Amino acid sequence: MSRGQCELIAINCTETNFYANDVLKTCHSIGVINKETGQPDTTKIDRSMVSKIAIISVPKQRELVNMLFFWEEECTRWRLLEQEEASLVERMGIDEVDGGEKIHLEESLKIVRAKKRVVPSLRDEAGKTLGTEDLPGYSR
Repeated sequence: MSRGQCELIAINCTETNFYANDVLKTCHSIGVINKETGQPDTTKIDRSMVSKIAIISVPKQRELVNMLFFWEEECTRWRLLEQEEASLVERMGIDEVDGGEKIHLEESLKIVRAKKRVVPSLRDEAGKTLGTEDLPGYSR
């Protein structure tokens, strides 16, 4: 997560942009958002966070926590896709790969890259792309 994305999370969880910097600084000091990497660490979320981020309302605090959990899942999803892509590229670089397997690896690589481009709003809770399932048909 970049600094800009961290700021967007803070801005979305505050009533005004004025408080966003304070919320972001507090998240950094608590350790909920790593200052160097921007990665969320939801294990640091506890009851004391409520008093430390009292600058925003309780509903906005819930929203912040939900977004942090969501972003952590997205970071995990992205990391796994990156690893899968690197593995496929590595396997394609091996000279012993025959033509059929190479075609299969190229198709798998296209699928992984397509998964990386799918934004969260186009996925269901299981992570599947919406609208790609086969709809039930009528028997004739």
